[in-house]
Amino acid sequence: MQFITPLILIATAIGTFFFYTLPTYKSIGVMESNEIGLTQAIDNAIKYRTVQDGLSSNYRTIKQQDIDKLHTMIPDTIDNVRLVIDLEKVAIESGLVFKKAQYQNPIATADKSTAGSKPVSPHATTVGSPIATTDTSPFGSALITFTVSGPYEQFVVFLKKLEKSLRLIDVVSVTFNVAQPDNDPKKIKETTVSTTPVYEYTITIKAYWLKN
Repeated sequence: MQFITPLILIATAIGTFFFYTLPTYKSIGVMESNEIGLTQAIDNAIKYRTVQDGLSSNYRTIKQQDIDKLHTMIPDTIDNVRLVIDLEKVAIESGLVFKKAQYQNPIATADKSTAGSKPVSPHATTVGSPIATTDTSPFGSALITFTVSGPYEQFVVFLKKLEKSLRLIDVVSVTFNVAQPDNDPKKIKETTVSTTPVYEYTITIKAYWLKN
């Protein structure tokens, strides 16, 4: 009997160690590890909040007119009707006649056959949305082709104004030919006696917008 009691105590101690002490120790280690991770997450959240507050403070110091200029340079929508209206305005100011415009949807990556072009009227109020693509870039682009007519000197003025425009656009291509006179006999006579040649220019530009 004198050996049984120590054996029971030893077995109890071993069982307590393996079934209680060791699991508890491991759980404490896991909680300590989680505590370290949570502490780091809290520290990072404080840092991010500080950075956010700083950026918000800096943003509030930007003038509204500068923000409007940024929105004009690269808007958050293609707004092709507004762009065509602006192009027509610049053409008229440059002494050119704005005739027509055509908006080309971006080509979808999955199915290029879904792309297409459609005319855009400067006086239209609604226009279809660009075709969705699988492009993951932060900005989108689309092509707009339009035609203007007038003397070459005025066309140069028009291009210079486009170059200085706030709206971010690229001139992709320019083609031209001699403008055909209207059927009006008076206009035909005026065109015939004019010493300044009148050309018709077809221009394709790429416009950009910032995706949401």
